[in-house]
Amino acid sequence: MKMDMSLTIKEHLSNLLWDGKPRLDTWLTTYCKATGDTSVGREFLVSAVGRAFDPGRKVPFILSIQGAQGIGKSRMLQILGDNWYDEQFGPRDSLFRLQQLHKGWIIELPAEPIDVSYFIDLNVDEIRLPYSSDIIRLKRQFVMVITTNAPLMGLM
Repeated sequence: MKMDMSLTIKEHLSNLLWDGKPRLDTWLTTYCKATGDTSVGREFLVSAVGRAFDPGRKVPFILSIQGAQGIGKSRMLQILGDNWYDEQFGPRDSLFRLQQLHKGWIIELPAEPIDVSYFIDLNVDEIRLPYSSDIIRLKRQFVMVITTNAPLMGLM
């Protein structure tokens, strides 16, 4: 299917056709070889679609995917997010980074040994654009995923 970049993520999701195969509860085990509670994958996808259709919707968690390098963690997120996938590495508080976040839908973050809970819990970002004295409020339409090659113990 050819991607029309003039579409918003909401329009793109609305135009997708379902092939009738249920995957909501199994996509993490099938494509990421995850073990454990299958409701995590469902909750993540429901939250991601919810944010696309209702920007600013509360998403009080972040999906964390751990696995060996080269197994396809980032590639899976690229496929899921399509043209609305982005990876964010660098200072979290930079204006450029916030602007980039708001262009995406599925955002991959590196696992870092710092507290990111304040950043994850936000539904709206307030920014002042260059050469403007006004502060604008941008409701989040994106969700975040942490990927790491190392065990996730102690991150959050």
